Amino acid sequence: MRVIPQLGTLSSIQLPASSGQQTRTPRNRLSGGTSVSYADPRSRRSIWRLEYRAATGAERQSLEAFFQDVEGRLQPFTFLDPFQNLFSRSADLTHGVWFTQAPLALTGGAGDPEGGSAAFGMANPSPAPLRIYQQLDIPAWYHYSLSVYARSVSSASLVLSLEAGSNIVSRSFPLSTVWKRYTFPASPGGTAESVRAGFEIAAAGELLLFGPQLEAQPAPSDYKATTAEGGIYSNARLLQDELVWTASAPGLHDTRLTIAST
Repeated sequence: MRVIPQLGTLSSIQLPASSGQQTRTPRNRLSGGTSVSYADPRSRRSIWRLEYRAATGAERQSLEAFFQDVEGRLQPFTFLDPFQNLFSRSADLTHGVWFTQAPLALTGGAGDPEGGSAAFGMANPSPAPLRIYQQLDIPAWYHYSLSVYARSVSSASLVLSLEAGSNIVSRSFPLSTVWKRYTFPASPGGTAESVRAGFEIAAAGELLLFGPQLEAQPAPSDYKATTAEGGIYSNARLLQDELVWTASAPGLHDTRLTIAST
């Protein structure tokens, strides 16, 4: 799997960075002098502009190795959008993209920490812990931040976990009866190209869950609800055939990457 290497900060970007949408509007000029314009929805693509300032020698080397691997514009790669939640359908835990171990029961419409009714009640009637998770096509060697808001009803704890192949990293958090955001920064490690990220509810436990989020960085940002696909772009490409570096100080270097994905 080709991916942009993470930096020494365990993030794949620096700030400032920007993202946006680009579209094309064809225009035909008729013989009578009038013109006809129409939207071309198939031309829509996402654009990211990433600035790298004061990159170390090791960071420059890893970025150059990535650039050579993708051969500039030629080869596609997987890009994890730093401005989005990597989970799909984070606002609907009953959707089929979430794998729920039976007989874990989910109920929507519960009060959430933002004053709405977008939280989900979870009840585990079994004598063993049960999980809800997503399997994502992302690199196991990346560092991630897994976070969620939770509140206890009758459950004493919640486990946040990341799993890739035989590698499992997890952390158990004691719950209280008030809403709190729980965060687990970790890397599953290894060479696997998919990761299972999710939450484990204790035996006979009952709790409320809201705002699951996964990001490729060491700390969480504000929660971003996803109602469709998450921020994983498997067919991204660079929009440049040259990687230009500027020395900003002894041993420190600046460059930029422009990325697009349809």
